[in-house]
Amino acid sequence: MFPLLSNLLIVNPLILTALAALPILWFLLRVTPPSPKLVEFPATRFLIDLIPDNVTPSKTPWWLLLLRLLIAALVIIALAQPIYNPSQTLSGNGPVRLVINNDWGSAHNWEKIINSAEDILAEAERQERQVSILTTAPAANLDNQGYYGPLAASDAQGIVKGLTPNPWPSDYKSATEKLNSLNESDSTLNVVFSSGLRNEGFDDFLIRLRRSGDVLFFKVDDSNLPLILNNNESFSLDLEAKISIPPALPSGLPLTVQARSQDGRILDSKSIRTGADLEANIIQFEVPELLRNEIGKYSIAGYHSAATTYLLDDRYKKRSVGIAAEEDESESAAALTQDATYIRKAIEPYTQLSFGTISDLITQNPSMIILPDIGAIPSQTLNELEEWVDEGGLLLRFAGPNMTQSMNTPYLVPVPIRSGTRSLDGSLSWEEPLALESFPSTSPLYGLDIPEGITVKQQILAEPVQDLDEKTWAKLEDGTPLITADQRGDGLVVLVHTTASPEWSNFPLSGLFIGVLRRLVNLSGKSSSQIIGENSILEPLYVMDGYGALKPASSAIKPIAYQDLESTALSAQHPPGIYGQGGSQRIINIGDKITEIDTVQDLPLSVNVQNYNQDYELDLRPYLLYVALCLLIIDWLVMITLSSGMRFINFSKRPYSKAALVFLVLAGIMASMPALAQESDFPLNDDTYKYSEDLYLGYIKTGDARLDDTSQKGLEVLAQVLTRRTSAEPAGVVGLEPDSEILPFFPLLYWPVSSNADALAQAAIQNIQHYLDNGGTILFDTRDQNFTAGSLGGTPNADALRRLVGSLNIPPLEPSPEDHVLTKSFYLLERFPGKYVGGTLWVESQETAGRDGVSSVIIGSHDWASSWASHPAGRRNIYGANRQDELALRFGVNLVMYALTGNYKADQVHVPHILERLGQ
Repeated sequence: MFPLLSNLLIVNPLILTALAALPILWFLLRVTPPSPKLVEFPATRFLIDLIPDNVTPSKTPWWLLLLRLLIAALVIIALAQPIYNPSQTLSGNGPVRLVINNDWGSAHNWEKIINSAEDILAEAERQERQVSILTTAPAANLDNQGYYGPLAASDAQGIVKGLTPNPWPSDYKSATEKLNSLNESDSTLNVVFSSGLRNEGFDDFLIRLRRSGDVLFFKVDDSNLPLILNNNESFSLDLEAKISIPPALPSGLPLTVQARSQDGRILDSKSIRTGADLEANIIQFEVPELLRNEIGKYSIAGYHSAATTYLLDDRYKKRSVGIAAEEDESESAAALTQDATYIRKAIEPYTQLSFGTISDLITQNPSMIILPDIGAIPSQTLNELEEWVDEGGLLLRFAGPNMTQSMNTPYLVPVPIRSGTRSLDGSLSWEEPLALESFPSTSPLYGLDIPEGITVKQQILAEPVQDLDEKTWAKLEDGTPLITADQRGDGLVVLVHTTASPEWSNFPLSGLFIGVLRRLVNLSGKSSSQIIGENSILEPLYVMDGYGALKPASSAIKPIAYQDLESTALSAQHPPGIYGQGGSQRIINIGDKITEIDTVQDLPLSVNVQNYNQDYELDLRPYLLYVALCLLIIDWLVMITLSSGMRFINFSKRPYSKAALVFLVLAGIMASMPALAQESDFPLNDDTYKYSEDLYLGYIKTGDARLDDTSQKGLEVLAQVLTRRTSAEPAGVVGLEPDSEILPFFPLLYWPVSSNADALAQAAIQNIQHYLDNGGTILFDTRDQNFTAGSLGGTPNADALRRLVGSLNIPPLEPSPEDHVLTKSFYLLERFPGKYVGGTLWVESQETAGRDGVSSVIIGSHDWASSWASHPAGRRNIYGANRQDELALRFGVNLVMYALTGNYKADQVHVPHILERLGQ
């Protein structure tokens, strides 16, 4: 009892003095009606023991008085605003500045950070202190550089709730410069909500905060410090992941790392415990060979963060590579030439190798075929090989004696070559062996380091044709080509003008030989136009948010030059994600850029340090008022019973009934308490049933505050347009949960799809299915303009939609026909634009009987809510700012009218006769 009271704060204690008036209230309510005057009259003796039909008590029953006093006491206590587990009293009386670390390390503890910030804001509001907010990792499109204020504490609460973690580090240098630009006193209370990371510039930033006033520092518990997941080795195709763990993390904590497919399926899962050797947490996955190429990412279970999500692109998939032997080879394929042996040793760990004749390899259809010094090729085999290259294969050829001694002109080479060889070594040569020149920036081999000592003694020379430089990927010091390439159809032919063995050069003995082959293997399976363009600028396609979910890149994200991909640091302009151009894609992960975690441990003694708590303050006022309301309803029911003349329990003759009534009253109070704990947005009460009395537009909440706000504003504009242009007059807009019991009150639901949407719970699936089966219509909006992320599969929003509807029984869908009712339910439309145009609108191919031809599911990707929300609600007349926006509004009108009126406009049997009478 006393520990409970010790955690209780009364904001307005003076109001509790009203409890002293409860005894006075007892006497005021005690007599109802006033006591009658007693007059002795002997004849009244005859009325003794007679029971009258109606009995009016002279006093209010004690139990009813107690109930009313309890109601009054609850109201008084509620007005005093009791706070359970209040946050600490803020020091000083000056302004309060919240410094929120919203960098990549904050995602795991974001809920604790926001809850603690809201507690501080509640205390600042009680003390009537001004508040400012500084975020250390602001987004790129913010003009205020992440600084808000000064503001009232109530206004600051909305800003804090709208913040989200970002997938890049804190920029303490810019934050310090921002503080230096402010004119402020030294009485500011700085409250720092740390993510646990100690980045560059942190110490100087903390010194600047201490100069402006006291510092209250919320520190992350060591067991909740952020982690980083990365690949064990760059470009390694082994199924290994590595966890970068901060040294302060306690030993023995369980961690589960999962290898997931692109659609989210778990292919393998490994569990470890943090030990003494914290830097060597290597996880090796065991995935069947057939499923290796399906792995799309690694992730740590329970850690929803961009740092604990490691995406894998095509570089980490094993390509199938075939090495050809001479067709007249009498020995088995394992006894290959020496050249093939060097090639096999270089790429065997990273590919799925196969050996055999050229015809056998073409039948297997690998991504890449390597010909180690093969001269003449039979005409039929040559035709098959040419056809294979034209269809997208990569053919890699090495020069050698067989190629030079061939009597026929070599076919399938990127450039014309001269007969014979050029010898740069030996007693009859005047030239010295030549070294390699740096790879040009136009070459896909650009960026590979060339070790010293690599020389070429003999090579096949290319004819000096006009476009030789464009087809040259590597040169010797004198400018003669060493590696040339040319596209052929959808494929590519690459020629190395020396051998794959040390016979003509020491190139096959170097690590560069492995690097070149791995780069070529990585390029296989793509069209030549993609490969040749891979050295260009990579545009941002999809970027990660702080929780590791992919979303379309905004205009504030800048492209990255291919040669700068490895050196570019993470920032608001270059967040982790997918970058590419023309189908060629590269992924930037946090684990590729940050491998060591520096955490906050020791702080100056002048800094007040606290840990984030699990228990946060709770305002008891709404709960007390709710209980008082329930008791008032009980009092009202009792008074109706007494005033109606019904016989009630005679407590004077049945003492045990008093205890029974008290038990019933307490049971009613206890029964109302679970309702306080339930967080239901739409309980079935009188307010809920109002949705059945009028037309409301509804949308499904996604949990993304910005997306839900856009849906709310967009539908409010659409409701106003419907009111002004049609006979449908929506009374409002309501956000709903998928498991809400009032979905049947809404004929149409708008469901924006978020990329981080989880699969529906069983109760929500049953509720949605019941809604669709009984006349409801849902418009699913993926908001991605039907964009497909190339070889990485569908868009995150499309994948999320599949997770949402995967367990629903949805009829077959088809692209909306040209004469569909949606094109004419109110306006005559030919297309259905929103924020985007050109996407496909999907409807049921065969409308379910009994639905009046209305499709239960409509799927599009046009982001209609954003287009609708671009028009400010409340204007006298709402028209689109341009033709596309106006058509988006008209589609919204058609959609609502379609859901309300069915397919009555599809019945045009009398249209020819009407037109004939009109003379048209």
